[in-house]
Amino acid sequence: NNSVFETPGSKVSYDVDNMFLSPLSVQFVCGMLGNLMEDQASLSKMLGFEGEGIERVNEYFRTLTGDLVKERSGSSLNLANAIMRDVKAPGFPEEFIESLKTFYYSDYFEFEAQSLEDQPVGERPEDLWVKDKTAGLMDSAPLPVLPEGYSLLNALCFKADWVDKFDPSNTSMSPFSDVKEVVGMVPMMRKTNKYPYFKNDDFRAVSIPMGEGAYYLTVILPSQDKPVKDIVKSLDSETWSKMRASLVSKELHLGIPKFNAEFTHNNLFGLLDEEFVKDYSNQIEKKLSEDFDNTIWFNVLAQKSLFKMDEDGATAAAVTQLGYYTSPGGDPDPIEVFNADHPFVYAISEAGSGLILFIGTYSGKGAAPYNPFE
Repeated sequence: NNSVFETPGSKVSYDVDNMFLSPLSVQFVCGMLGNLMEDQASLSKMLGFEGEGIERVNEYFRTLTGDLVKERSGSSLNLANAIMRDVKAPGFPEEFIESLKTFYYSDYFEFEAQSLEDQPVGERPEDLWVKDKTAGLMDSAPLPVLPEGYSLLNALCFKADWVDKFDPSNTSMSPFSDVKEVVGMVPMMRKTNKYPYFKNDDFRAVSIPMGEGAYYLTVILPSQDKPVKDIVKSLDSETWSKMRASLVSKELHLGIPKFNAEFTHNNLFGLLDEEFVKDYSNQIEKKLSEDFDNTIWFNVLAQKSLFKMDEDGATAAAVTQLGYYTSPGGDPDPIEVFNADHPFVYAISEAGSGLILFIGTYSGKGAAPYNPFE
């Protein structure tokens, strides 16, 4: 509720039943932001480096970039960062720019930003950068950089083939249900194979290998009477790590929907650690009171994301933008059926570390109408 994060007409809206985002992309822009803060204690704590300074945070993201962006057969991952400012906006400190170039491999752009009337969305410098870094999957940034504006951006683009692809001839329209009723018909891809598998009282999970085993797409399917939002709420890093450690190979009759999803999250500040948000807000309020005209401050954290899954594999992309914006039981081991025919959580992670690149929920949005007599 701090005034620093309020923009005209803004609302924090977040539909946990239908979402897809990249927490890693958000972490990158938060790490970049830390280089503008005088006290990074709350940032370090939020990122898991409590008691350590910005040097440790920066080195982590530099090392992580090197680990992730590698040539791998059957997959590709592109990660890019940028600093952008209108020439009339307050200047970024030189040491800040150098730190982001050194540790985050950031591009730096200064340009004469135009109004939306003079330069529409899709033709702006920030949009051209997004198109390039997402291989054309996205055609615009989450927010325009307007006159006297500035932004920090991260782009993450991922594509991988299944280790064992689905046969399109086995894909058929099937009912998809929420906890109460059938919501529609979805194209369900099917395969019988051995997969890493986990089960407890709340949910079942299957991890499907991608990119010659370098990545997994994990589907977390709640028990039939359990809302997906309960699973999202309980899915912290400890739960995720315990689940990964408990996966066992099991033969499954697997069914997962073939679908596309696109989302725009207009204000992710509401999802960040409250201690960090309050600390950052207080630090900026102090700077604004001392020198309002020359203080760089950010009031919007937005992300555009997309996900596509078919018989060949999965594609995902996200662009996160931190900006200053002032306008708009029987057989003990049977072949189990894992049929994702009701709302579920899904995540793309790196196989070795378990690092989550993208996470989302699917509730059958966009399903074809259901006719029980067909």
